[in-house]
Amino acid sequence: MTTQGFHPLSAIVHWVMFVLIAVGLATIEIRSDIPKGDLLRDTLRNWHMLAGQLVFYVCWSGLLPESVIRLHRPCLRHAGRQAVPIWCTACCIC
Repeated sequence: MTTQGFHPLSAIVHWVMFVLIAVGLATIEIRSDIPKGDLLRDTLRNWHMLAGQLVFYVCWSGLLPESVIRLHRPCLRHAGRQAVPIWCTACCIC
């Protein structure tokens, strides 16, 4: 069995998504402790919304290169007697 890692672009998109989701969760949690009418509360709401929109765009930007240049390597999985090609994301046991 050989283990093949992700393409560097896939790893970068993964970690950007992690950071954006963490920022979104942190801002909404901090916002809940601030009294209504405070300017910081509105600013945190805006940061939360911006992080959510960036998650959406990063998701799509991660899918576009995948469909164009095929970042993931093909492998074969055996389904009975016939080998079926599957695009795997990490390693494959064939």
